[in-house]
Amino acid sequence: MPINPSKYLDKAPDIDHIISQKGLPVPEGTLNAPFEYLQLLPSNNNKVRSKFLVGFNEKFFHITDTRVITEIGAVIETLHGASLLIDDIEDDSTFRRGQPCAHITCGLPATINSGNLMYFTAMQRALTNLPTYLESTDNDSAQAVLRSQLLDIFMAEMINLHVGQGFDIYWRDNFLDVMNSGLPSIEEYLEVVMHKTGGLFRLAVRMLSLFADGMAPNTRLPNKLVQIASLLGIVYQIRDDYINLADEEYAELKGSTCEDLIEGKMSLPILYTLIHQGKSSPLFQLYREAKSPEERRADVGRLEAVSKFIADSGALEYSYSILQEYVQKAKALIESEGDDSSNILSDILTKLSIVGTERKRPAKASFLH
Repeated sequence: MPINPSKYLDKAPDIDHIISQKGLPVPEGTLNAPFEYLQLLPSNNNKVRSKFLVGFNEKFFHITDTRVITEIGAVIETLHGASLLIDDIEDDSTFRRGQPCAHITCGLPATINSGNLMYFTAMQRALTNLPTYLESTDNDSAQAVLRSQLLDIFMAEMINLHVGQGFDIYWRDNFLDVMNSGLPSIEEYLEVVMHKTGGLFRLAVRMLSLFADGMAPNTRLPNKLVQIASLLGIVYQIRDDYINLADEEYAELKGSTCEDLIEGKMSLPILYTLIHQGKSSPLFQLYREAKSPEERRADVGRLEAVSKFIADSGALEYSYSILQEYVQKAKALIESEGDDSSNILSDILTKLSIVGTERKRPAKASFLH
């Protein structure tokens, strides 16, 4: 049947109305379905970043405007959720919190777009809402300064996060080259962790500092407070590295066992084993021969054997030992810098130091000193 052009061209859309629009709304359950799906999954960390934010404020800043705390917490949780969407794609994960990952359920392109959208949504929320909570006699000028500072620290920590993640990906995807040219040292690994996992902790602290009494707009945040935030990020990642290979309950919650081995990651216990056992180890053989997560996931017997080898090598004892050492270091820093008004941060650190069940916990190692 011939097409009648006049049927479609009788009335052109109002182009003036279209080009005057400033943005498109995001209807619920459509463009952002992957992020919304993730938010419905039960969290396995009980929003530790939000608790850290409250604890840090009560210990060091004493900001009384609860809107500031709530808003920063929402920004951090949004960034964390968005990063999980992207991380699961980059790690070729299939499960998150015991359920299929968002990209498995919603599709890869939609999930990438949703994750990136929420990065910018979080930034927009911070730049739009937080300056309105500022108390100042010259409010317009103060808000402009605050927006500039928020943008600077937001960009800096998001770059840190992505650089750290980039190293993580590079070590995984160029495994043989890294083995031949030289593995990263434990110190280098922890520096990457500080950038990657510590980024959102530092971002929260740096945003808080902008609203603290007694801190002028251009006053630099005390370095010790930044160090505490970075150290807490390191503690969190070491704990995650440890329980990924040692805790059966964690494996059930994540939906798979030995997830870091399946993904081919360079976690702390895995790096320790490779440094001390080298190319003769079954761990090296697994990574060299089974090049994809699918191949590694399919060989359950081999995964179990490699996991046992890692445990027997002392890698889990080492990881557990430095976890406890750094927890105590963080507690000491907190007590030396803050007042006695709150124990939330110390309580968080105590909970992070308890890993697995008593029967799974390795004996206290003595080779650190």
